[in-house]
Amino acid sequence: MPEQKMTTGLYTRSEEIPDERFRFFCAECGNPISGFPYLTTWHGWCACFDPWDFCSEECWNKSEVLNPENWPPPVGKW
Repeated sequence: MPEQKMTTGLYTRSEEIPDERFRFFCAECGNPISGFPYLTTWHGWCACFDPWDFCSEECWNKSEVLNPENWPPPVGKW
């Protein structure tokens, strides 16, 4: 049985794809990310999900789409 690696709990594609041909870019500022992204989160609609990488806490905090801290309060009833 292969040895299992422990992770930080943060899923990043760069951990899963160590190939240097794959490049990652920040979803907020567009800058290339070298090494591990600060945060990778999933954005999707219906059953289609895409991983979005962020280069820093500053870019994650700016994201109005993915950072739930920036979402407006709910209005009305569901």
